[in-house]
Amino acid sequence: MGLNYGLFALLGWSWVNFSPLTESLGDYGYDVDVKRTVYVGGYGYVLREPLFTFLMASRLLEARGSGNGYEVLLGHDVARAGVGYGIWRSRLSERNLHLYPFVGFGYGRLAVRFRYVGDDDYDGFLSSPGRDGVMDRSSYVLTAGLGALFDFGFTVGFVVGYDYPVHEGRWYHGGDVLDGGPDVSPYGPYAALMIGYATDWEE
Repeated sequence: MGLNYGLFALLGWSWVNFSPLTESLGDYGYDVDVKRTVYVGGYGYVLREPLFTFLMASRLLEARGSGNGYEVLLGHDVARAGVGYGIWRSRLSERNLHLYPFVGFGYGRLAVRFRYVGDDDYDGFLSSPGRDGVMDRSSYVLTAGLGALFDFGFTVGFVVGYDYPVHEGRWYHGGDVLDGGPDVSPYGPYAALMIGYATDWEE
């Protein structure tokens, strides 16, 4: 059997607790509410049975808020790469069903962007032109879970997993460390539904 591959669009969900960050922002007059943790992105794999190697990248649909004359955007990007092992495969009516547990390593970046939208005039702007800013925090995780792929002519996949932190960075603004800040934990269980193209495993 040769080398096979698949490429997919991804719609995911992550059970991340953003409350320490949104409550901290609220203490400073910024109202940001993360109503849902929906992610969009892409997934790709290369398969030489029984081994999968995969790359998954996703972005939180930004939560928006405001306060103190600023618009606030909260974003979270996650990339995961790893290896899976096919434990069960069935060919049903010329369609493939494949199950594979996986382990891997991931990187996440949590960012809060402030954009000034308050009323201003020429003199006010020139006296303080630095009106936008971003603070961000990175983390590294181990990830493990179970994936499934089913071929309908096009291919549908589903992944459930869990991210476990191995390193949590500090808050930064540009290259400068921001001492203190809330301890946000952008990891835990996640799931993703995928749709795309995969080569036929029988080729």
